[in-house]
Amino acid sequence: MYNSLNDLPDPQPKLDVRLKNATPLMERLWRIALSDVESNIVETDDGKYFGAGKSFGVVVFTRDISYSGVLGLNKLYPEIMKQSLRATRDVRLRLGFTVQKEYVLENIDVLWQPEDISEVGFAQKYHTNSYCRRTDDVVWLWCAYDLFSKTGTKEDWQWVYKMGNKFFEEFYDPFFDSTDDLFYGQRSQKSLVMKKKLKSGK
Repeated sequence: MYNSLNDLPDPQPKLDVRLKNATPLMERLWRIALSDVESNIVETDDGKYFGAGKSFGVVVFTRDISYSGVLGLNKLYPEIMKQSLRATRDVRLRLGFTVQKEYVLENIDVLWQPEDISEVGFAQKYHTNSYCRRTDDVVWLWCAYDLFSKTGTKEDWQWVYKMGNKFFEEFYDPFFDSTDDLFYGQRSQKSLVMKKKLKSGK
């Protein structure tokens, strides 16, 4: 329980952006928030990126990174956000369609690489979820647009164009359903998995 300002932590985040005309309480809370953001910067062989929180460990969550960028981190930490987006693309390209075996969707024509592994085991091994649990993956493009509209160079936009084309061709287009002109999403994929299990009697 915090009873006064002096009971609150008093961190000094690396980012020196401060609120103007703030009360002492708001100023302290702002620094605590920045410090919390910085405490979730993860550095691995995949690069530097914003983690989803200490309890999640070294796991890349594209959706969390992207929404955090759009909601403010693109402006406050543009370079780390840039590295975060690149890390999400590197991890996804490396894994391709490596998934837990029950997530193979036979009506989707891609190079499936099934593994007999749990969801938790998959995340621990590969530091992200399998593709069939995260087809909101496309949200990285929204984040990239927001980020590079503010800070982007010609090279940054070339990277977005190249990656965008690659991901639509290899990852998104195979999930397009021409019967309704929509893309299968995370929930619809889970429904397909359940139908598959029901048909097999498992």
